[in-house]
Amino acid sequence: TDKRDDSAFDRQDTVALRTLAGSATLALMAARSDTELHRLAYAATVDSLTGLFNRPYLDSRLHQEVERAKRGLSSLAVLMADIDDFKTINDTHGHQIGDAALRAVGSILRSTVRVFDVCARFGGDEFAILMPSSDHSSAAACAERIRQRVYEHSTRDGSLPRLPRLTISIGVAVTEPNDAPEDLIRRADRCLYQAKAE
Repeated sequence: TDKRDDSAFDRQDTVALRTLAGSATLALMAARSDTELHRLAYAATVDSLTGLFNRPYLDSRLHQEVERAKRGLSSLAVLMADIDDFKTINDTHGHQIGDAALRAVGSILRSTVRVFDVCARFGGDEFAILMPSSDHSSAAACAERIRQRVYEHSTRDGSLPRLPRLTISIGVAVTEPNDAPEDLIRRADRCLYQAKAE
């Protein structure tokens, strides 16, 4: 650019610009590093297949939410969900269809719960949802909405054939006094397997 007075740049201007460039370079490198750090921190919390939070993030948030529920004398509901006959889907239709089914269920979960609920892939074809300030009836109603939407879902995933009809079983547990996070997960898991048996 030109100087304001239209004069030529001199040696003193060059020294000043080099000094500013050094500081600007450091600031840009720090900003880039900070952005990269945030990107990596986010990537470390997300399941790459479903886009939901991963198990380590869920475990951390579960501990936080249980403590928050105890302090605030509020409730916390946990939903444990499992795609029915997922192994059969993989064995019959292949792993690409299995992956598409996991992505579809992840998308349904995200779109069905409240914005501050935490949806995570628990492992394999199991999912967990943390629902702060939810009682058993509202959590059960959410579970039924999820079950219905998964059953009604039918889609094509690019070049893949249509997904088979999916069903999902869901167990619900709500905090009780003196619950540890593991107690809540254990009860939700027990309810999930009862739902599968029924």
